[in-house]
Amino acid sequence: MKTVCSIGAFVQALATQSQTPHGFDLASSGRAAEAELIRITVAVDPREELFEIVRQIDQLTEFPPVIVFDDVRGSQFPVVVNLLATEQRCARMLGVPHWSDISQLFPFSRATNSEAKGFLWSTSTEPIIRQRTVASQQVIRLGGEVDLSTLPGIYRQSQSPHPSLFHAHSITRGTGGDRSVERCHLSILDSKTLICDWPLGSASQRHLEEARAAGQPLPVAFVIGSDTASYAMDGRWMNLHPACWGRDLWEFLGRQRESGFVVARARTSDIDVAGDAEMILEGVIDTGVVNVPHHLETRRSGWQSEVAEFPLARINAVTHRALPLVPMVLPETRESHLADRLLEQVSRSRLSAIIPELNELYFPALQEGHQLIVASLRSSEIGRARQFIHALWSLPILSEAKLVIIVDDDVNIRDQSAVWRAIVREADFSQDIEYSRGTGVPWSKPPGSNEFLSQYHPGMPWKFSGQKIGIDATRKRQGSGPDDQSGSATIEKVKTRWDEYGLSKFLRTPGLL
Repeated sequence: MKTVCSIGAFVQALATQSQTPHGFDLASSGRAAEAELIRITVAVDPREELFEIVRQIDQLTEFPPVIVFDDVRGSQFPVVVNLLATEQRCARMLGVPHWSDISQLFPFSRATNSEAKGFLWSTSTEPIIRQRTVASQQVIRLGGEVDLSTLPGIYRQSQSPHPSLFHAHSITRGTGGDRSVERCHLSILDSKTLICDWPLGSASQRHLEEARAAGQPLPVAFVIGSDTASYAMDGRWMNLHPACWGRDLWEFLGRQRESGFVVARARTSDIDVAGDAEMILEGVIDTGVVNVPHHLETRRSGWQSEVAEFPLARINAVTHRALPLVPMVLPETRESHLADRLLEQVSRSRLSAIIPELNELYFPALQEGHQLIVASLRSSEIGRARQFIHALWSLPILSEAKLVIIVDDDVNIRDQSAVWRAIVREADFSQDIEYSRGTGVPWSKPPGSNEFLSQYHPGMPWKFSGQKIGIDATRKRQGSGPDDQSGSATIEKVKTRWDEYGLSKFLRTPGLL
């Protein structure tokens, strides 16, 4: 992680490398495919128009470029999207050369990490470095100076009730002092109030319940665009292997850096905030205030109703860099799919320690995160696929996977036709289907939870269970290949005699362009 930097520095480096002039014609798909960064200088409406621009660029390009919107109507700050829209940029933001190297950042043990070339598990310095002066507090607005309407809130649809700040990170502390750094989506209710959308099972939700039980407000800070590595990650990933990685994302990152992770004390509370962030929103959640009903603007799990209740955060301070960018990962874009697929690499590292026969892991459902998982195993042992399915569901964040498909290692899991063929060929639905009624989230129980569990009515959000299915599509008999193809010797023989057959007059020789 030696190359990790701020979002602003990363964007500046991309701008220097890009040869494309300012401005962008949506019809010029060839030029967009070559550009690493595109700057749109004309005014853009945050109500649907910005979303549609990103959607069309997704369709026109093989590798979506980073897009900087200099002028978002009603906002004082530029917006940047698509930072995580390609595998190569994801790797660069995490400070590794290639996509396949990401898993090396998440070792089986500390001993494994210390042996990995190019990565550190530093014990010579403290993982968290506190400083008095940091870049994220160059400009400070307190109390009456706070005005959230100047932020570039984005409307996903024209009928959306509130603008949103997608892909922020929330910082909270529990009563025991444990810190939570987790992704969240924020909606702007008014000039000083945010609606907090945390994922199910979030530690921040647990901290909120602890504060409510103690009759105290919960201080909270929202980080907009921390450094490139922490921006790409989610604190919930730490729950995959807390014994080795710990539960604090910032401490985990600090251990892999020679200089640690830089933080500073928040201006209005005793929690820490990221020093390299573009912007920090500090506030407090009044635990005595009833949560507000709000229409979900983010990806739904399928186990929640479209309308749920969310806590309100009263913002009393905004700090930011002198010239900040506001990075976002817009839902249902190719960037959101890649951001979710980062968990693919993290999970592979952890699952390989549990099931060494794991060959490959893939999240194929575009924009649906890890709710569909396909994996291949290098094992002929009967029952091993079932063990893997339950091992995967046992990991907290992967317990949300609705459908898990296991195939043999000679099946291309990125070819959906090959996967479906393995299912219809090899899966005996009377024996090879694993079904689970789901897992609970005990700290999410609302008041009167007994009544909630015993009575059901349409639209009620199911927070305690999620039905899911696992399919064992591995071969149960020895010696049968996936496609019963000819041997390599026969294939080469046919290629060699292609001219002799007289077929070269009509068809090119197999294997040649």
